[in-house]
Amino acid sequence: MPDFNSLLDKDPLSYERPPTAPEGEYLLLIKGRTYGQSAKKKTPLVDFQYGVIAPMPSIPEEALQGIDLTKVKLHDEFYLTEDAMYRLREFFEIVGCVQGTTRESIDAAVGMQVIATVGHETSQTDPSRKYANIRGYLKADGSSGQQQVA
Repeated sequence: MPDFNSLLDKDPLSYERPPTAPEGEYLLLIKGRTYGQSAKKKTPLVDFQYGVIAPMPSIPEEALQGIDLTKVKLHDEFYLTEDAMYRLREFFEIVGCVQGTTRESIDAAVGMQVIATVGHETSQTDPSRKYANIRGYLKADGSSGQQQVA
């Protein structure tokens, strides 16, 4: 939990927008997970947060100029409903973290690596802004477990 007083006591001009990752594939580290619910329908979900380890060769060097990948914020939400659980199963299979229960598999995913395909989406509230979204996953070991979980 952030210390709100320290945030409120800082110069507001010191806050920078995180960079948007160029489209393409990245090797990611699954840094954490949180449980929550969707804003509109309150659907339960698990949200995985990622750190960029390295861009894959699909991303041209010039697209990365001036972007500090350590500051890129990527995450992906998986709904926890009967109709959507197959997406989580496919994700676990790609990551290689299938355990005895879904809860154990979610916990086991943290610390694992995965390759993600990142695409851009235009903001619904501000069409001049683009956001990076994960569109699919590949096994990090380079094997042919090429499934798109989206």
